[in-house]
Amino acid sequence: MLRVLHVDSGRVYRGGQNQVRLLTRELAAEPDVEQRLVTRRGSELARRVAAAGVPVHEVPWTMGLDPRAWWRLLLHAKAFQPAIIHAHDGHALGIATWAGRWLRHADTAPRIITTRRVVFAVRRTSSLLRADWASSTSGNVFAGSPLMARR
Repeated sequence: MLRVLHVDSGRVYRGGQNQVRLLTRELAAEPDVEQRLVTRRGSELARRVAAAGVPVHEVPWTMGLDPRAWWRLLLHAKAFQPAIIHAHDGHALGIATWAGRWLRHADTAPRIITTRRVVFAVRRTSSLLRADWASSTSGNVFAGSPLMARR
């Protein structure tokens, strides 16, 4: 059984949140995948994903790198023990990498995966470089970046 813990910090429901919804919907059809979503309390994404039958953990998340969201993510990850934490935006990746550092002491530390949906250049200090794997939905946005040099 593959366990995936999705994380999204989106304040409003846009294309990125719709991609999260579509991904969780498709993964829900896979019998060997168990997934959960950690997202902002009261968000439209939480409502739509929960309506599709995927377990959602709504957390207090009022600023980008909210320590309350990090703490709740850490608790959910410890309890759920996912193989993958999939961070769907930059702020989600920030708290996922923080949580990942704490979880690395466990026997089964999760891999941190992120999705990049923008075409901006990747800086050498980007949190993308702390992820185990990054995927792009915006074409070849990693060309010439330190992330490509690392792969």
